[in-house]
Amino acid sequence: MYVKANAALAMALALTAGIAAAKQADTIHAVPNAPVPNASEDYPVSYPGGNPPAAVSGALDADDSTYNRLTANCGGASGVGTAVFYDTITVTYTGTGSGSITLTTTGGDTFLTAYNGTFNPASPTTNCVGANDDTTGVSGNGSQLANVTFTPGQTVVFVVSSFDNAAEFSWNADFTGTTPVALQSFRID
Repeated sequence: MYVKANAALAMALALTAGIAAAKQADTIHAVPNAPVPNASEDYPVSYPGGNPPAAVSGALDADDSTYNRLTANCGGASGVGTAVFYDTITVTYTGTGSGSITLTTTGGDTFLTAYNGTFNPASPTTNCVGANDDTTGVSGNGSQLANVTFTPGQTVVFVVSSFDNAAEFSWNADFTGTTPVALQSFRID
């Protein structure tokens, strides 16, 4: 009877181990689904020159896509912000001559990046023209890109993200700036 009990126990243990191994194998060898990007919000802004555009507000939250943001000054992929939520502000300059704006973001620990023309989260260094983390004098670890210049018809995409992964908060973006006055005509009588 002792042998039969040990044999039954050994069989039960082997069966249990086999089930556990099968479950573990499924977990280890399962092919993950490719990430599906969510719909980050894009805020289109037309900037005709003169007065700066109106302020824009948004929120970084779980319905936004994520990307591996850059380090300051477009220096390469961040090792800390590897999956940050982001929104975009797409500014198209419709004025004549050149224009310049400064964009300041507040509301949380923001990170701000500017792209000439287009932004591709799968290739974050492409078209990057500026990036900034905390700026002295901006409240709450806000960010600022100063004196971003435009030529007629140019589009700049500003990416508002968090510094850290999975950070969620509301943000505000305020524009300041001027458009240089171009001399149209000059006459001496």
